[in-house]
Amino acid sequence: MGTKNNPGKFDCYAAAKPDEPMFVLLARDPIAPQLVQIWAAVARLLGKDPEKIKEAQQCAEAMRAYLGTHGKQEFPVLAAIESTFTVGPAAADEEEPTDETSQLVLPTH
Repeated sequence: MGTKNNPGKFDCYAAAKPDEPMFVLLARDPIAPQLVQIWAAVARLLGKDPEKIKEAQQCAEAMRAYLGTHGKQEFPVLAAIESTFTVGPAAADEEEPTDETSQLVLPTH
């Protein structure tokens, strides 16, 4: 796992192409640990590098520890996302989902 002072094997700055957009999550951000965990879960589904996935999971745990030692609590991202979805019958003006719209499709690249 990398830090500012000690970049890791999967350092995004070193791997980025010129002018390639990037987004960095810092451990002080209360939403960062769960977002990194979500990335790792999706990366596993897509068959990405297991070593990189393991490093991401270790990073999420290190972020949690960092928050704790700095008096901050992790924000429950997944719970917040789940609470924004309504469960139950569709409203009268909403269409019922079709097979095409109700299934998750993952890219294969």
